[in-house]
Amino acid sequence: MQTLDAVFEALADGDATTHDIYTTLAPLYRTMYVARNRIEGQLTAAEAAAPSDATTVLELGCGTGHLLARLSSSFETAVGADPSPEMARIASERAANVCRADARAFATGSVDLAVLLGAVLGHVRPDSAGRDAVSAVGRSLRPGGRAVCSVHRCLESPRSRELTRRVGGYEITQRDVQRPTGENTFEWAVTFEMAAEATGETRTVSTTTTLRAFTPAELTGWFEAAGFVDVSTTPRTYVDGPGETDRAFLLTARWPRA
Repeated sequence: MQTLDAVFEALADGDATTHDIYTTLAPLYRTMYVARNRIEGQLTAAEAAAPSDATTVLELGCGTGHLLARLSSSFETAVGADPSPEMARIASERAANVCRADARAFATGSVDLAVLLGAVLGHVRPDSAGRDAVSAVGRSLRPGGRAVCSVHRCLESPRSRELTRRVGGYEITQRDVQRPTGENTFEWAVTFEMAAEATGETRTVSTTTTLRAFTPAELTGWFEAAGFVDVSTTPRTYVDGPGETDRAFLLTARWPRA
């Protein structure tokens, strides 16, 4: 991960309109997300979902590799895949076995546990591509293997939040707004403001993307249609902060034995 000095310079000089949302998030991820108990909670969820004899885990949408590094300590083999070149590059500095790919790249029956945490499916659009992704996850699992994923809940009205962290002489504030846009999608607008505490100098960068949201019943239907069994959903409770439990939910499912 870049130092905060490097991030500060990049945000100062960059054109915010050119930033893909995960290019923007990548250098700030540890400060704004890891510190909020997210990685520890994701690891606990993955370990709880894994078959008792699991040795190989695949993390799809591995992001900056923080969870992947922890999975590498818990399982004999952990492989990370992410379609974002920037995220894959950063993840490869933190963990081994990282590739720029999606679920279709993995051999049939090669994985004991598939991990799709952090709203990975919310970025796969249109719905036909999302359903194909779930089917590909199933094919990658050995009989009796399991999958665990998290997604955002459907929105009925806009919601917003503001988070602030202080690290290395900088104050970093994240402001984001989620607005429903119809057809079970929402617009996610994120602004990061960095301030040098010694001088008060600030820089701001913003980015926007559209994500798919789900109801538990709808996502359960996707997994069951792909052939999964023992599908269940629970609230996501491991992210610190007000209102976080209502933002997303977890799904676990088992690939049937032959």
